Amino acid sequence: MRADLQLLGGDCRAMLATIPDASIDAVVTDPPYEIGFSGAAWDATGVAYDSEMWAEVLRVAKPGSYLMAFGGTRTFHRMASAIEDAGFNVEDCMAWLYSNGFPKHASKLKPAWEPIVLARKSAARATLLNIDENRDNGRWPANVLFDDGAAAQFDGENPRREQLSRLFYVAKPRTGEREAGLSSKAGFRRRAISVLSGLKKDEPTRARFNDHPTVKPIELMRRLIRLVAPPRGVVLDPFTGSGTTGCAAMLEGRRFVGIERERAYLRIAAARIRHWKEVAASGE
Repeated sequence: MRADLQLLGGDCRAMLATIPDASIDAVVTDPPYEIGFSGAAWDATGVAYDSEMWAEVLRVAKPGSYLMAFGGTRTFHRMASAIEDAGFNVEDCMAWLYSNGFPKHASKLKPAWEPIVLARKSAARATLLNIDENRDNGRWPANVLFDDGAAAQFDGENPRREQLSRLFYVAKPRTGEREAGLSSKAGFRRRAISVLSGLKKDEPTRARFNDHPTVKPIELMRRLIRLVAPPRGVVLDPFTGSGTTGCAAMLEGRRFVGIERERAYLRIAAARIRHWKEVAASGE
């Protein structure tokens, strides 16, 4: 697979069938959490629990390669089971902790972390994580990452007052990051985005070029890619959404194959990934 970037439009179960066996070096993805987030139909199809879909991911992955998949706190166990049933070996679970989540109902707990399942395809020889590439000041990379609020609390409870959280810090994305590469001149228009918290009848809406409701930080995806993908390796995201994994892959000098079913998000992803590919090429 020589192309730096391939984006495939369609259901991942159909599109995966077009990818050759053992051609993918790493899979880094943010599947639907299957909770119907903000009423989105795409987040309640059951695809993340489909072991046959994950078996297709296993087929296209190279022996010994890694899979990293985000999940919701109350549903990721079913995704992890499907990944395991497909033939992957589940090896660990990372956690991204953040402070600005919101409860979905007055009787629910406020979400403050997201699990990231780490699994590997079996191989005759063990494949090692890229530990040295992910050290900070010589420290071993951890299976926990913080945003700014969680980091401040962690540092405040450290008796030596060291900013250890800086070693494991990833902030949530700001608007400039979400929308880089998107503009009215490029043919995009702002759409209202409303997140239903369950606490108020009428939630305020914001107009954004990138109206995907669950955009991950580019730096978070860069860290995961550095951990599991070899230099110039091919990274697959079967649930590309607005393209953050692809943006991160370009910045990390990896190749990328993305699959996205929703046409509007596929168009946003293409523009965002092209933008960050140009940034990477310019060396900025």
